[in-house]
Amino acid sequence: MTSRQELLHRWSEERPDGFLDLATAEYATPNSRVNVIGVIIDFMTPAKTRGTDWQMSCTVSDPGFGSNTSGTRLKVFKPSLDVMPQVKDEGDVIIVRDGQLKNIGGENIVVAYSTTHCTVFPHNSIPSPGAFDPFSGKCIPFVSYPAGQKPSHHEMLWAVSLKRQMGFNDSDRANGSHAHEVPKVDAGASDESKQKQSKETLNTATVKEPPQQQQPARDKRALISDVKANCFYDLVGQVIKLYHDTFGGYVEVYITDYTENPGLRDHAAEARDTAYSKPWQGPEGKRTLKIEAHPPHAFAATSTLKEGDVALLQNVRIKLARSGAELEGNMWPDRLHPQRVLVSKAVSTDERVQDIHKRKADVFMNTKDTTSKTSNKNSKQKRRRQAKQERQREANRQAAASKRKHDDETDDSVDDGADSETARHPIKRRNTASPPPKAILKFNTNTNIRVQHPSERLSTFSDIPNNPHRICRTSDGLEFVMPFVNCKHVVHLRVVDFYPHDLRAFATQTPSGEWTWNFWLTVVAGNPDESLRDKKTAEERAISIHVLGIEAQRLLGSPTPCDLHAESASPVLQSLEQRLFILWADLHEQKQAYFSAHPEVESDPEFSARAAGIKASSLPFLACVQEVGLPKFEGSWRMPEEERKERDVNDPGMGYVRSWRLFGTEIKSA
Repeated sequence: MTSRQELLHRWSEERPDGFLDLATAEYATPNSRVNVIGVIIDFMTPAKTRGTDWQMSCTVSDPGFGSNTSGTRLKVFKPSLDVMPQVKDEGDVIIVRDGQLKNIGGENIVVAYSTTHCTVFPHNSIPSPGAFDPFSGKCIPFVSYPAGQKPSHHEMLWAVSLKRQMGFNDSDRANGSHAHEVPKVDAGASDESKQKQSKETLNTATVKEPPQQQQPARDKRALISDVKANCFYDLVGQVIKLYHDTFGGYVEVYITDYTENPGLRDHAAEARDTAYSKPWQGPEGKRTLKIEAHPPHAFAATSTLKEGDVALLQNVRIKLARSGAELEGNMWPDRLHPQRVLVSKAVSTDERVQDIHKRKADVFMNTKDTTSKTSNKNSKQKRRRQAKQERQREANRQAAASKRKHDDETDDSVDDGADSETARHPIKRRNTASPPPKAILKFNTNTNIRVQHPSERLSTFSDIPNNPHRICRTSDGLEFVMPFVNCKHVVHLRVVDFYPHDLRAFATQTPSGEWTWNFWLTVVAGNPDESLRDKKTAEERAISIHVLGIEAQRLLGSPTPCDLHAESASPVLQSLEQRLFILWADLHEQKQAYFSAHPEVESDPEFSARAAGIKASSLPFLACVQEVGLPKFEGSWRMPEEERKERDVNDPGMGYVRSWRLFGTEIKSA
């Protein structure tokens, strides 16, 4: 082997000097500067930030992860789209020079700022191994951001090697196996000319090898006992638990097919411990898989599934939990079909559903047999304790009866008028009559609205603005008030106003172009019992509750958000009015009548229906309310950096303001 061949072999097997492998970067010191190179396995199109910049998020991987389904998150921030790296396809190779590691939510990600150099090798321009000789004057087409940074021969050869090692060869594509001819780039040309030549030749590759027969798609159906990390599966399982994370916007679905996997969490302790407010309803042992379903799968999970149903979840990605000790799954939207929902009820005639019911019977029968001996042993001790407690209660009853008899005899001697010192100073007879029962205040509630947690302890309306958990005390005895706490309430409310005043503005458009519900409700105490105790609570105090996203869709049900100003949206607007009439009765009609008489206030965002004397006939309803913290200055991104820092230092509210959101509340369908 010649020295040139040895060098080429070494370059194709070793990472270029100065570059950190991505698996190591996940555990490196945060805020450190790094150079990385990897294959893009997932990406999102660039989007506008809240400021003037643009951002692009993707996942990059290298051989250190062992597969092309795991990687490190990369976020790129650039002042304009012209200098944003143009990622076109999975399998593109990206070089990031002078990026920074940031720890977000306990996870290291690579961040590229405006001064960070990025180089992208488009997937279809990277040749097959052995077809590229860096000493021949040829150059792999690339695009640098900003222009002028040329990759070395070693970096180009490593990009070719990454494509092979990460399984992104053309033979793995649906179009068959292709070996692209590397376009010739003039080595003496300027950097701008090279990039222009590279772009012009991206689509000029010629096929040298005939396409191979496409491999059949892998059957992704599997049992929970067979799932492994970094793979995708279609799973059928019984729903044990549904938990909606309002702040995160996803739903945790716990399913089981009653097979055991050693990589899962052991629920044996939860199944036996009766201290839980809601005992574990699933099987003991490592038989239950937690899956995070993100929109649009999240809404389908909460609207179509309930505990006990057998569900079909397709294309579930299995991964290691953040602790690294347990397996869990997640479901993200399809990049090509973002509205596709892969969560549904399983068909009862499916043989997999029948197998689940059989395994369930076997598992619980075995569990009953293994615990019978322990139950018999504990039953004797339980009977002894119950007998002892019954004897103690009987002794207490006899002592109480003896005391009452003695008191009655003492009272009778006083009533007989005996000439004694006791008679001259009689003991007042105790009032043995039962006190009058407390008044039970009944009030009509809106039974057409239901909540997900009706059995939770009810909060009073004053508990929401006057949350006692905000008051904290340090070890030195210093007391301070937190700006907000993450807290949830189940409370009776009544709607007295809403914003925006025009129902057509209830649907807003996200930066990605999708429409979503987004509006505010002004509410007061719905329980008249609070009105009697504190008139100010019900008559004067009110709070605004934000209703948005998936929780707004849950509340409204059937209407789908769209551009309500369009003529074609008239049926949706009419359906929205009908649904909201159930919530707030004639409030909308009264506001419209007031605006007709006073058109000058309709465009005033500070207008208040309560201040104008509008009183709707809405009924109180039970609702779930969550307290959250939001940035105190919504326009802070417009401020200069030094002004923001000074504001954060002098702001006693720690830069956050309390806000409340509606969750877990829905209007019943007719």
